[in-house]
Amino acid sequence: STSRERQAELRESLVRLTSQLSSSKAEQRESERDRKSAEALDNLKRLIPGTFGRTFDLCKTTHRKYNAAVTIAMGKAMDAIVVEEEGVAKEGIKYLKAQKCAPETFVPLDSIRVKAIPERLRRLGGTKRPILDVISVSDKFAPAVQYAVGDTVVCDTLDEARQLAYHSQTGERYKVVTLDGTLINKAGLMTGGASHQDAKRANKWNEKEHQLLKARAEEAQRELASLGTVHAGEEAEAALQHKLEQTRGALQSAEADLQLTSSKEKKLKKELADLAAAAKAAEAELRSLEKKRDSRQKEVDALTTKANAVEDAVFADFSKSLNLSSVREYEQRQLVEEQQKEGRVLELQAQYDKLNSRLQFEQRKDLPRAIEKLRAAIAADDAKLKAKRAEQAKIEEKSETLRAQAATTEAELAAAKEEQDAKAAETKKLKKELKSLSDERARLQARQAQLETDIQQLRSSRQRTFQTARLQEVRLPVLAPDEEPEAPQPPARQSGSGGGGGGGGKRRR
Repeated sequence: STSRERQAELRESLVRLTSQLSSSKAEQRESERDRKSAEALDNLKRLIPGTFGRTFDLCKTTHRKYNAAVTIAMGKAMDAIVVEEEGVAKEGIKYLKAQKCAPETFVPLDSIRVKAIPERLRRLGGTKRPILDVISVSDKFAPAVQYAVGDTVVCDTLDEARQLAYHSQTGERYKVVTLDGTLINKAGLMTGGASHQDAKRANKWNEKEHQLLKARAEEAQRELASLGTVHAGEEAEAALQHKLEQTRGALQSAEADLQLTSSKEKKLKKELADLAAAAKAAEAELRSLEKKRDSRQKEVDALTTKANAVEDAVFADFSKSLNLSSVREYEQRQLVEEQQKEGRVLELQAQYDKLNSRLQFEQRKDLPRAIEKLRAAIAADDAKLKAKRAEQAKIEEKSETLRAQAATTEAELAAAKEEQDAKAAETKKLKKELKSLSDERARLQARQAQLETDIQQLRSSRQRTFQTARLQEVRLPVLAPDEEPEAPQPPARQSGSGGGGGGGGKRRR
């Protein structure tokens, strides 16, 4: 009985978990292509050091509400494979081609170049912030994530996104995305809605929750199977067959990996030997070149010293007359003086140009004409002011009309709100009554099941009584269909023989 109750509980739990998995946003209906892609990535991680995983595997959002926004900002780069360097990416591409796997995008960390997020993006106000700030990622993989999202800004509402994208005070263009996935790029193009691929990528953020539900469902299935079912043997055989097929597939993959690794090992050994020989040759050549360089440097130093000595001998009298150690000191002094003279000439020329411009301006100045021009401008401004005031009066009149219309609309809206509240209260009342009826129905069904159990027990008891009477050859009284049973009478005291008493006892049974 306990085993049956446990089986019933497990079945109910399994049905509930299956329902949650079906409605879960994180549910992954894995296609054949997705399965092969995951297997290829696992093989790349195992065979090629420096392969880290897909971009979305290496980071997570700080809150679930940013999942859609980050998905849209990353785009296809969300599924890119992050590797340590360009050489690892090339090896990965060779492996995918050799295994005839689907193409993949690789992001080498040593090749990508990203700029630091400007601090002004963090001072935009409101809910606006760089989308990189709502992503949690380690420092090692931060460049890959920033390469995927760029300088995208995330904000809560579409109104904020439009204000920033189209009406920026600085005139700068921004790439903006909202929480629901609406994207406005720097060119002003707006993209919204939900595609199948975007929804599929967004669901990957909830994969941990999905995997937890899946693990609980599998645990319930295993426990239910351990309790035993009618087809336990067939299920065990099917499970073993499935495991055998998985093992064969793993064996084939391992054999292919071993073959690839062996060929790669031979190639790497040959390349290593070639590199060692080339390194020895390069070291010998480097030592030879260093010797030649040192020899040439000594020759140059000797020639320089000799030239200085000859120059000092030629200009000895000249240097002595100026009280200088050598003619080179004189040349240096002359160079400094020439530079100072050129700077002074430039300063004087700038001062002259400034004074000349001021003089020309004063000569061209015509005050009466300027005053007349100002008076004409004032008159034109007065005319524009009158026109603006007339236009303002018209706008105020139109505003009054719009205010009256708004008041009427608000009154209608309030009436509609009251009607909606009344409908909601009525709906709530009906739901409550429906719940009460459902509870009463469940109680009656439980009572019916209890009565059926009691009837079944009474039938079993009656059947055992008939069998006992038949074995002991006791004749039981049987009522007619329309006959009522008599009230039981107390047994009469008898002083007869023991045999008679025994017979009476037998009839009572």
